[in-house]
Amino acid sequence: MNVRRSIESHASNWPVLRWQFCRGFLERLYSSTILQLVSTIFCSLSFLFYGFAALTSQRLKLEFLRYGLGPFRVLVGVLQLTGGLGIIAGLYLPWLGVVAAGGLALLMALGLAVRIRIHDSLVQAFPAAIYMVLSLYLTIMFLRA
Repeated sequence: MNVRRSIESHASNWPVLRWQFCRGFLERLYSSTILQLVSTIFCSLSFLFYGFAALTSQRLKLEFLRYGLGPFRVLVGVLQLTGGLGIIAGLYLPWLGVVAAGGLALLMALGLAVRIRIHDSLVQAFPAAIYMVLSLYLTIMFLRA
């Protein structure tokens, strides 16, 4: 009987719990600075785009072969998609943002190392460096949340 009462009390509190979730998300969103929000959205959308492209684009398939990383293309694409979603989720769950942004920073550091190893120009290596720095910034931002 106690279990039934517990379920009934939680069921009757569902609108309240849903409102608390939404309120917590909105409070975290409003407490962020414009720079943090723009960085989060930009980084997230970029990784979602490049993750999807890594899985579907013929041009990126050829790029991964040029890097000598053909077998890892799907893994990198999935990690970018997961990281992009994790950064968005980090607006409400900062620990998830830390994991996602930190993982993407590591992925971009490895990407930068590959660019250096295959002797790409600075212009070609620049995006990996920028996304690495941006991901590190987001990691620190989520750690402070």
